Amino acid sequence: MLLDKYPAKILLFGEYTVLFGGEALAIPYPKYGGSWTKQVHVHEFDFSNLITYLTQNNYLLNSKLDLTALKHLIESNYIFQSDIPEGIGLGSSAALCASIYDQFAKHNPLSLEHKKHDLAIIESFYHGKSSGFDALVSLQKKSIVLSQAGLREYQKLARLEGYAYLLLTGVRRHTQSLVQTFNTACQLPAFKKQMELLATKSQECIQQYVNSRNIFETLSEVSSLQSRFLDFLIIPSLKEIWQKGLEEQSYYLKICGAGGGGAYLVFSREKMDRSALGDFRLEEIGL
Repeated sequence: MLLDKYPAKILLFGEYTVLFGGEALAIPYPKYGGSWTKQVHVHEFDFSNLITYLTQNNYLLNSKLDLTALKHLIESNYIFQSDIPEGIGLGSSAALCASIYDQFAKHNPLSLEHKKHDLAIIESFYHGKSSGFDALVSLQKKSIVLSQAGLREYQKLARLEGYAYLLLTGVRRHTQSLVQTFNTACQLPAFKKQMELLATKSQECIQQYVNSRNIFETLSEVSSLQSRFLDFLIIPSLKEIWQKGLEEQSYYLKICGAGGGGAYLVFSREKMDRSALGDFRLEEIGL
């Protein structure tokens, strides 16, 4: 069990707009992941604050954690070894939380909603407040759609009619301040109306993708709306490239998670040259 690898995740659609009743689709990204490994030398990782937090909040979980076993593992010189890049939205903390829950929670049969609830409490240690959605994708190792109607799990989605890439900016982001800026903007009726439209278009993309239909016409609308109304989430060096794709209709960029740096998503009908977007690194996802 300890050898299990917990994958990174990618939020394909629904960033921010899920707050307006839209859907969100996240997929596991097994190129990166983490697992518990025993170290030869004493490690420098300090789990004491996490253990204290889990001890204080364990009673809130539907499936309680065996914290004695977790502490014994850590004292036996195990660490969660991960190659998931931190601070770019691929779920480095989510994978760790998924592993703790999978390895140390009592294995009662629980619904996806109950698991998500528990994972939200665990991951809130890292983010102040978490939905648990990212960690659920890492735990289940499946694509999941989140909507007001609940959670839907997909073992395998049909291949995308085109290509998808991560665009890695090398810019660390500050999620909390970005969310605060977004929430402030949402107090303006005109902005909120555009976000409701974006939520509708993002939901259309999700439904088209899971039902094996072409997403590119709707995707161009998502990319355009994000460019116009969420420009504060797009780093300046990316804006010209973003507009070029919209004008040429050859590729479309969109925010991946919180935006403001980290990774963005690029969708194209044809396979792209990895140097096509300047100095930014492209990494094909393989949808």
